[in-house]
Amino acid sequence: MSLMFTFLLLAALGFLALIWLIAEPISGFFGSTILAKVMAIIVAFKLVSYAIGWLMGPATQVIRL
Repeated sequence: MSLMFTFLLLAALGFLALIWLIAEPISGFFGSTILAKVMAIIVAFKLVSYAIGWLMGPATQVIRL
């Protein structure tokens, strides 16, 4: 049970790190306002979720935000 929790925790942290890696240049391009950072995180989340959905195939659904 704890091994599964550790795996899910590491997967979630990796997902967040990937979103932050994509969102940081976008928010730097648009400016340092909180709106730019929120928009960059939303865009990065959508890009990553579309890419994961594409890799997993048609059996999955798109993550709505």
